[in-house]
Amino acid sequence: MAYLSGWADVLCIVRYQTFVAQLTGNIVFFGLSIAPAELRETAGVVNNPTLYLCVLLSNICGVGCLRLLQRLTKYPGVGLAIVTLLLMLLGDLIFALVVRSPWCALFFSPCFGAINALSTGPPLSVSVVTMTANTQKLPEWLLECLGNRQWLRVPVGAVLPLPALLGAATGAALLWADDARWYTSHWSSIPIIIALATTLVLHDVLANLEAASARGKGEHTPLNEPLNEPLM
Repeated sequence: MAYLSGWADVLCIVRYQTFVAQLTGNIVFFGLSIAPAELRETAGVVNNPTLYLCVLLSNICGVGCLRLLQRLTKYPGVGLAIVTLLLMLLGDLIFALVVRSPWCALFFSPCFGAINALSTGPPLSVSVVTMTANTQKLPEWLLECLGNRQWLRVPVGAVLPLPALLGAATGAALLWADDARWYTSHWSSIPIIIALATTLVLHDVLANLEAASARGKGEHTPLNEPLNEPLM
């Protein structure tokens, strides 16, 4: 998921001039969008602060939708996979075939908000989208190893920036394909969409296996941390 988030952000920055996964940059872009025109154009930011606010809000809406799925079913990853397929494919086709507008980013950002919220629960229990907190875990781990004078288990979050960087590098490499026209094609995000949907289904498989294992040991592990008992 971290790899795909990095890949998607590179693609969407080129397409829509906005981040759809790691949203910290949109706060900066919002500030630049209301800056003097010369500075804004130098930074390559569109003159549309409303766009960046809407992307941020749609990401939050995605979190709300994920929490609703967790209320309704024990398989929120499967439900989110279906929503992700439909929304991203629709946004992709609109951009490629109808109008090449940065507002198409609104089809992508809620999906990544939901994915980030899902990953923070079991079995992953770590953000796979926002890397700021994850980068802070590496020096903490190193200091703990030095204090204990032995190599300790590396936290998952400490290594997640690496696949995110690799995903960003993949996205950048593909910008060279077909004389840099690949990103405008409706095919360019298809690999990301399919891989995300597959990973979300796999998430539910792992979550259910972990919950079954915990029940076998007499432990209580809330599946995906739903806000109340699922109806299904």
